[in-house]
Amino acid sequence: MNTKALFFSLVFLTSLTACASGEKPKQSQVSAATADAEANNLANGAINGMVKDAKNKPMENVVIVIANTTASGPVKEIAPMTNAKGEFSLSGLPPGEYTLRANAAGYAPKDKKVSVEGTKTSSVDFVMTK
Repeated sequence: MNTKALFFSLVFLTSLTACASGEKPKQSQVSAATADAEANNLANGAINGMVKDAKNKPMENVVIVIANTTASGPVKEIAPMTNAKGEFSLSGLPPGEYTLRANAAGYAPKDKKVSVEGTKTSSVDFVMTK
């Protein structure tokens, strides 16, 4: 889940909780939830990468999943898809080893290992074959 989606989910849940109790949400509740979400993302690392086919063409709509991890903290369930340039990004990741799996229709799944250290951004690229 990206930061914007997380923000809107937190705002929605805060509003829903307040409405269920018959009161309006306070700005401080929304701001605190947003600050916590942003602090969590800033305190963790990220993985960026690109997916191409065997002819070196960027692949769009490839799903990237975390197949395995030794992360030192909880990992969000996220599965980004590549954009038109074949790029993907996973953020808010606690330090640890990650095995990412790229899945695309008509192609063999591909696994790659990558390490996330502190708040650094790691990089990993995939070449998909049929």
